[in-house]
Amino acid sequence: MPILIQSVSGTQLVSPGEFSNEEELEKVLMDHPKLLQDDNEAEDEDATAIAFVARQLDLPEGAGILDLLFVSRDGLPIAVEVKLGANPEARRKVVGQAIDYLSALTSLTVDELDERVGGRLRQELQRFTPDDDEGFERLWRGVGTNLRAGKARLVVALDDAPPALERIFRFLTDASKGELDVQLLTVQQYPDKAGKIFVSRTRVNSASARGSSNAGRERPEAFPELLAVFDAYNEISKDFPARGNAHNYRMVRMGEGPRRLSYQFTQKSKNGPIIVAFHGHGDPIKRKVGSELALAEKAVEGKKLVWEPDWSGGEGRLAARFPLETPPQTVAAAMLDLISMTRAAVEASLMQHT
Repeated sequence: MPILIQSVSGTQLVSPGEFSNEEELEKVLMDHPKLLQDDNEAEDEDATAIAFVARQLDLPEGAGILDLLFVSRDGLPIAVEVKLGANPEARRKVVGQAIDYLSALTSLTVDELDERVGGRLRQELQRFTPDDDEGFERLWRGVGTNLRAGKARLVVALDDAPPALERIFRFLTDASKGELDVQLLTVQQYPDKAGKIFVSRTRVNSASARGSSNAGRERPEAFPELLAVFDAYNEISKDFPARGNAHNYRMVRMGEGPRRLSYQFTQKSKNGPIIVAFHGHGDPIKRKVGSELALAEKAVEGKKLVWEPDWSGGEGRLAARFPLETPPQTVAAAMLDLISMTRAAVEASLMQHT
């Protein structure tokens, strides 16, 4: 499917390019786990983050080698099998193969799985819960509970899905009444003057078929200290309000440009610090500005800004932490300071991507 790119310099019609091999597609998914999100989740601020854990995982009981393993922030293991549409195995054989991988994966305990991936599962869960030992232990137990219950997501990712494979996946979804968590995904790459554009498309998703993976769950109430910060910030910020309805963060975006660069108030746990951060989905401008400000030992309202290169699977963020007892007006003012420091570079980047 060709796409049309329109910019100030004109329009460009591009068609998808081929992946040279399956390893190339694997590398794209490793570097950009967000491509595994459902089409509906891509625009959802509350969508659960996904982190890469391991590649070429040797599974027990002679099941074989799983291409990729990820884990979600809510403790769900995600097994990904990658195939190119031209591969004859992308028709029927991949289905039985992938289900075999899933059954072998969920036969492991969380400790056994972490040992097989060289401790990287623990590392990624710790990145989801920085400075929150209680939160980490809760997430660690959650992964173990999911494995014992046989709960894991199976994703088959291709550059092009044959109709027969889509039919099989829809049958699995219907026959299991959505209880089998399966996803059929296509990823295509398009040449661009600045590099490449990757477009993922969900062809079949059992979670969407049953309405929502969160159906029947009540949304947690927002932490009161964080709500006080939101209110204080929105009282003093007329141009860039904090938005959203998640219980543990609010986003601040500049203008109507791409969702590539943004700011965030975050509180990971009830008693945890409030974090003021600048991040942006892998944008090189964010990494450059963030690391430079950290090296210059810049601070906002007396709190040092720290560049965290491993945040969110290596995307990185610039952050300052405030104890929970900090007056909300102080934390709100820190966000304004952070925006002021980075605004020129952010606006320049947004102009380039308009």
